[in-house]
Amino acid sequence: MMWWISMALAAPISGASSNVDEAMWMLLSARHAVPCETVTATSPDPVEDLLVVVEQVSMPPWAPMRAADCLIRQHAADVRVVDELQEWVVDPARKGLGRLVMTRIDALDAPMAVDLARRAWAANLDARFVERRLLRSANPDIRAVVTKP
Repeated sequence: MMWWISMALAAPISGASSNVDEAMWMLLSARHAVPCETVTATSPDPVEDLLVVVEQVSMPPWAPMRAADCLIRQHAADVRVVDELQEWVVDPARKGLGRLVMTRIDALDAPMAVDLARRAWAANLDARFVERRLLRSANPDIRAVVTKP
């Protein structure tokens, strides 16, 4: 385990325009989840750095999912994040990210949540999972996405 950590720290994490803050990556890679507030406090541009982690970091496998979760929980209104969320719910290569969005659908602003629910439902990529998640929603407009023809 220590070997893996030392190897991971030795290799820089490359980002689109700069390296992802090592402190952010370390927090996202921790065995136990760290609150998003703590993770985002490590970066001057947390949205950009979290997006880079989602797109470019593969190890440990939970790091990009935690970064995506922080984006959903704290930065869903950012236009860069909205575009990503819309992509995640329709792209078969990002099924896990789409499932995460559906799991957090009630935490999003209602208009955005309904839009994402419609996109996911229309994409029909993970229909059974999406249907279950949408029907469990506390928002009747989200539940209506499944029942409308």
